[in-house]
Amino acid sequence: MAQAATGQQAEAWYCGYDRLLDNSKYVDFEDPAVVNDFGLPTEGCESVWQQANSALVYDSEALSDADVESVDSLVAWAVANPGRFTYPALPDFTGSMAVRTFLYDTAGDPEQLFGAFDEAVYGPISSDLWRRLNDLEPSLWRGGDTYPASQDDVERLFADDEIDAYLTYGPGAVAEKAADGVFPASTREAVLDVGNIANNSFVAIPYNAEHTAAALVVANELLDPDLQLALFQANGSYPAVDLESLPSDQRADFDAVDLGPSVLPLADLTANTRPELRADYVARIEADWKANVQQR
Repeated sequence: MAQAATGQQAEAWYCGYDRLLDNSKYVDFEDPAVVNDFGLPTEGCESVWQQANSALVYDSEALSDADVESVDSLVAWAVANPGRFTYPALPDFTGSMAVRTFLYDTAGDPEQLFGAFDEAVYGPISSDLWRRLNDLEPSLWRGGDTYPASQDDVERLFADDEIDAYLTYGPGAVAEKAADGVFPASTREAVLDVGNIANNSFVAIPYNAEHTAAALVVANELLDPDLQLALFQANGSYPAVDLESLPSDQRADFDAVDLGPSVLPLADLTANTRPELRADYVARIEADWKANVQQR
């Protein structure tokens, strides 16, 4: 997360251990999402343990396949069905992702944003973004007069049939809610054509930790394929280990996990992933959203 990257910048972490863990053999260190945290090199100061993916969650009885193809089609549906879509107020982590999804789509080519913060690039794109979000605002839940305070609030609105669609950073967790009847059986997921913003969750150890050896044991255990599988089975926590590095029988165990019809298969979810922006971009976007959208 961005906080971990900030800590790494501040030299707050114990470093140099990530590739020395016994279970690091299951980690793909060629993957940019593994060796970077919000655009900043981890430099051995953080150990990956979970993959995070974004997706659109929606009620398939209210939205068609065409409605969930793109940001534009989602916006068109929201305008035609006012009050049935929303996102949490920033700096909520998922609300920030929702705004970044709109930003990537507004940019057209989001790769121009991947790197150190550049005002010349960000300024024109963000101006278009704020205009776009302000145009959408009257069609949001409660006419955009207020935004849910958290992602939990958004999910309660969906469960209570107050909204029909929302963006999530926990698509795997939808399975249990649909199975338990908290969400309607018609709940489905989609990745908009702009792509799925994805990152990895990391653990970090303070440089002055009293029990560094114990922390290293925990970091190593989190990468154990059996634990990764158990988390995937239990709550849809997507694996951070490289499945191609596992023996065929263990890969088959992951492939056999059925999260139900409401959840996209991992291969479909990650077919068009987009990296996170650097932490300095994220901080600027969150501040600017408050000034240009929430307080406008």
